[in-house]
Order: sequence, then structure tokens, then C-alpha cells
Amino acid sequence: MYFESDDSFKSFAKQGLLSGGKWRVTRDSMCGTTLPQPYNPPREFCLYLKGRKLGESWSESSETHGEIKRTILKGHPKL
Repeated sequence: MYFESDDSFKSFAKQGLLSGGKWRVTRDSMCGTTLPQPYNPPREFCLYLKGRKLGESWSESSETHGEIKRTILKGHPKL
């Protein structure tokens, strides 16, 4: 996911899928809402980042997407 300074994000998947939406920061998380979506109000997802550092990697599990690997990178590196 690439987070932009205008509160927007873009997400790229291994399968080549692209999505985007809006993001916001809470005290300990970064939350995003993929747009458009059929839900009213739109559903939001949050990444718990408290204590995480630049360069850190971890895995999470999702019922809909299986294992998700995450890494905090500076800027917009080429993947």
C-alpha cells in the first residue's frame, strides 16, 4: 500500500489487482477505507502500528485474503 499526503492510498496485490481509497491515523493505528464499496457506511480496516519501526516486517492472517505480509518502508520504493 502506498499512503499519500492527501489522505489517499493505493493498494497493489500479487495478482495485479489495484484498489484505493482514503486513510486516517488514530493514536496507535493507520486506518483505511477502500472506495468505492457497496456498504453504507463504508467498512474500514486498521493496521495496528504501535511500537512498529521503519524496516520492520510481519505477517497477519485474514479470513478473506489468507496470509498478508507487511513491511514498513520509507517513501515509495519499487516493488
